[in-house]
Amino acid sequence: MAGAPNNWLPPWARWKRAAGAPRRPGAAGAPLLDGVLATVECEVEDVLDGGDHLIALGRVTTLTAHRGGAPLLYFRRAYGRLPGSFGRASMSSSMAAARSRSEA
Repeated sequence: MAGAPNNWLPPWARWKRAAGAPRRPGAAGAPLLDGVLATVECEVEDVLDGGDHLIALGRVTTLTAHRGGAPLLYFRRAYGRLPGSFGRASMSSSMAAARSRSEA
């Protein structure tokens, strides 16, 4: 229905910034943007009460690297990039330790 509110749509479908971006459905039906370095698909594992908001914990079901390139990071309200080549050698010791734990 033209002009009707889209409140029945899930949040990702109402995200106007990605409205015209090329995409395809993922394994569970969520839209995956084309032309990205990687995609991550998750299942909701738990939802926690965060006071004035909810915190969703997701279990990664699919992680796919589509092409090479340096990722754009957002940390502590600032954008940045990893120095040097992207790989195990350029990771900080804390990033390497976290990756090691996740691969165990």
